[in-house]
Amino acid sequence: MEFLIGGIYRNRRGEYEILAIEGDTLQVRYDDGAVDQLKATIQARIARNMAIEDAAKAPSQDEAVNRAFFTTSRTPPLATRRSGCVTGDHLRSACQSAGLCYA
Repeated sequence: MEFLIGGIYRNRRGEYEILAIEGDTLQVRYDDGAVDQLKATIQARIARNMAIEDAAKAPSQDEAVNRAFFTTSRTPPLATRRSGCVTGDHLRSACQSAGLCYA
C-alpha cells in the first residue's frame, strides 16, 4: 500500500492524515488533533485486514452465496432441544406437527 502526504487513511483508532513520511515511519494527525508516529508496514497490514473485514460483512454480488451465508437453520439450539419445547407449549398439536417440540 502506498501512503501519500496529505492522504486520509484509517486504522482501528480512527481516520488520520499523513503529515510526513520518513522511511517506514508516518507522522499522522488524527481527527481529534492528536499527532502520532506509525509504522507504514503495520498500517498497511491494518488497512488490508479492515478491508477484508468490511468485505466479509457486505452482501455478495452472487445471490447463491448470499442465500448460503444469510440463511438460518430452523433447528433450535441444542440447549433448547434439551430443555423442551421451543414455543413453551409442548402439549399443543400445532407445536408438535410443526416439529418445534423436542420434549
